[in-house]
Amino acid sequence: MAGFSIPSLVVAILVLGTFRLTFAAASKLNVLMIAVDDLRPHFGKVYDTPQVLAPNMDKLAERGVAFKRTYCQAATCGVSRSSLLTGRRPDTTHVLSNGGCFRKSGGNWTSLPHYFKSNGYVTAGGGKIFHPGVCDGLELGEDRFAWSLPYYHAPCPQLGSLPCAEPRGAKTRPHSWVSNETATDDQVPDGMIALNAIERLQNLSKQHSDSPFFLAVGFHKPHLPHFA
Repeated sequence: MAGFSIPSLVVAILVLGTFRLTFAAASKLNVLMIAVDDLRPHFGKVYDTPQVLAPNMDKLAERGVAFKRTYCQAATCGVSRSSLLTGRRPDTTHVLSNGGCFRKSGGNWTSLPHYFKSNGYVTAGGGKIFHPGVCDGLELGEDRFAWSLPYYHAPCPQLGSLPCAEPRGAKTRPHSWVSNETATDDQVPDGMIALNAIERLQNLSKQHSDSPFFLAVGFHKPHLPHFA
């Protein structure tokens, strides 16, 4: 497998640079990576949009560093995710649509979670990290080399909605919004992903206390359909 190259995307540069230094240190830090699908940085005080209430994101920003010019590589999910997770531009990965797989179109490269795994980390993932259904399949988290533990998906991962609530027949498409009167946060896929992430954080800390861990958590929302 080829090495993980330095990408032009700022957040990936910072993650990679930090942990190349950390790998050489005596103690390796645990890493929690959170991906949010189709979320523009126009929310909360941290992104100068106080009319959009995001208290938890504001608290997180107060404890860390917020980067306001970390532009994505492309305005489509599969293209930008392949770029971020391989550290290569879209014109190198040749992933130019949501149906592309970087290993088939570009090269047999080491992805970000695989890089951590190769450096002694226990790696686990859940939700939408890679674009689903294009490389090694949903059950393998799209990268069979990347994950130490079984990958987690909530029901209907392709839709990211209430379990199979929207018709997906050959001639149907989901609406841009869905009326929800009964489901709680814990009953929709993102809620299930969050609960699984909490459980995994607890288990990783106990069951793999002798090894550092990398946990990737990918939320589907605010990707369509919206819930009202």
